[in-house]
Amino acid sequence: MFEQASRLKLRFNTNGSGYCATEDLWDLPLESTTKINLYSIGNAIHKELSEVNSSIFTKKKDVDVVMELRFEIVKHIIEVKTQELADSKNASAIKERNQLIMGVIKEKEMDELKGKSIKQLKKELE
Repeated sequence: MFEQASRLKLRFNTNGSGYCATEDLWDLPLESTTKINLYSIGNAIHKELSEVNSSIFTKKKDVDVVMELRFEIVKHIIEVKTQELADSKNASAIKERNQLIMGVIKEKEMDELKGKSIKQLKKELE
């Protein structure tokens, strides 16, 4: 899919801001109210595809194939970025939980030390 895109030098309409290359899509946010984003590009391509394919009598043209390729590329990048975002959130939650556990372990170790006699503590220091 990406090989085809690079061979065709595919560009994506950014709704009034010009065009961007396939590799530039990776730098766009999934959604935004103020900037170009993947959802708006994907929705525009989907709408265009729907209009082209609205008649059962229309014959598939090369333009339609390229448009479908554009749509599949945007869809794939959205899926990858969505998964990366979920993975990042999970990693962050796991890290936070591990830090909490380490804090509790330190507290318990401190309580254990506090429960020892002076004689035991001195012996541990040696």
